[in-house]
Amino acid sequence: NPRVRYFTMGDNVWQEADDWPPPGVTMTPYYLSSVKGANSLYGDGRLSIAKPAVAGKNSLHYDPQLPVPSLGGGVCCTGGAVRPGSFDQRPIEVRHDVLVYSSDPLEEKVEI
Repeated sequence: NPRVRYFTMGDNVWQEADDWPPPGVTMTPYYLSSVKGANSLYGDGRLSIAKPAVAGKNSLHYDPQLPVPSLGGGVCCTGGAVRPGSFDQRPIEVRHDVLVYSSDPLEEKVEI
């Protein structure tokens, strides 16, 4: 019996392997970076395969009295109050208590 069973989205297929990562996989590191800060959609947070020239840091202020809501994704136990799936996150990304990192559009399919 294979030791690993995993689902590939897009292809919508279950796959099996004896090791993880599966043979033939090429790992690609991705880096988070910003110069002025990645707070909100209006920050300069970047997701890239190019390693940043300078290591930096980002921070945010978390207020438990004002939690960040969820738009889609995997949801549990909401009684239908939140719909699962992928949704436009811009209404959340305008908040300054979230970090936003954006990439250039992908030129080819990427399996994560």
